[in-house]
Amino acid sequence: MYNLVKRVFGDDNFVKSDGIYLYTDDNKEIIDSCSNSMNVNLGYGVLEIEKVIHEQIRKINFMHTGKGTTYESLMLANRLHDIIKPYGNYKVYFATSGSDCIEAALRISVLYQQKNKRNQESNTRFATFEGSYHGSTLGALSVSGHRKFQKLYNGYIGNCLTIPTRWNLEWEMDFTDITAFVLDSMITNPIGSEMIDRDYLNYLVQICKESGVITIIDEIATSIGRLGCFFGFEDSGISPDIVCISKGLGVGYANIGAVIVKSNIIDSINSADILGHTYNASPIDCKIAMTVLDYIEEHGIFEHVNNLSNYIEYRLKVLKNKLPCISKVSGKGFMWSIHFRNNVNASKVFKQCYNNGLLLLYLEYEEYNHMTFCPPLITSKNQIDSMLDILEKSITEVLHGY
Repeated sequence: MYNLVKRVFGDDNFVKSDGIYLYTDDNKEIIDSCSNSMNVNLGYGVLEIEKVIHEQIRKINFMHTGKGTTYESLMLANRLHDIIKPYGNYKVYFATSGSDCIEAALRISVLYQQKNKRNQESNTRFATFEGSYHGSTLGALSVSGHRKFQKLYNGYIGNCLTIPTRWNLEWEMDFTDITAFVLDSMITNPIGSEMIDRDYLNYLVQICKESGVITIIDEIATSIGRLGCFFGFEDSGISPDIVCISKGLGVGYANIGAVIVKSNIIDSINSADILGHTYNASPIDCKIAMTVLDYIEEHGIFEHVNNLSNYIEYRLKVLKNKLPCISKVSGKGFMWSIHFRNNVNASKVFKQCYNNGLLLLYLEYEEYNHMTFCPPLITSKNQIDSMLDILEKSITEVLHGY
């Protein structure tokens, strides 16, 4: 008997991994077509990362940010600064997870607005998109617009203004009491890999700018190659005040995130007031993240994703035309969702896929009924074919009552 609180439906224990494959203690092979939690972007067993972990442990394994700085954190901050430089002058604050990134971004926004005394008595709310999810801490849940999470924690999370994800000419945009707007370039599994219209995103950012509202963009799952580019917002022309990234930085090897903040904002507040956590800017995690960025560049990961994105879309649309139970497919890069009509439950497809050796994400809540396909960015065309063949087989079996 074990005393672990589990969040999974089955009893399998995983004991080994390699590439895109996971193995259980009874020798079952599972193909990971969701990058575990949209984070194992380079697959399992990356030798280059394993090597630098051992090297860094022998060099310096920990330094609290309130006591000192390490070369590794300085170099990673400079690397990220150079990447985002086309969008403005930014500085970098390191966090330990996606939720931690959002929390830090909210704290920075509050400190900045207090410093600038903008509507101090009434400027007490945040804005977010309907259907969004920004993390599991209470602050991050407060700015999550998905009804599932609002219902679960109703009364314990803040009052947040939720904005439609699509143009609504009847909607009056009044941001006078808003501190910051937490935006997305794409809302992933919570609503099924839906891109936010670029003109609409521009429009919202412009209103925020005119109203003195801080713009935070959540790129935790959509950055560093997932959509075939470094940031999902790149083709929108916007220049956010704060950018949050995480999953593609640590890729399952490090608990790290980065809050990338415009210099004029971060320089106007006391950085000590941002607070933090024990493991912020861990030198091991920063070294891993640097190695991840090197690996992505050296192996042409962005090009690989862009080359296969259209093929994934083609395969999924063929599947949709073949199976009328699929209402639509949506996505970009290596982030796609398959939406089902009411005659098929996504949860049943998920279980059947798992029985057939395929791991996916899914959501089944109110009108949301979909699977999300987001394999590691190293996945080959042949491996994508194998994954989607198993998905088709599993959907067909569910339809026939297997």
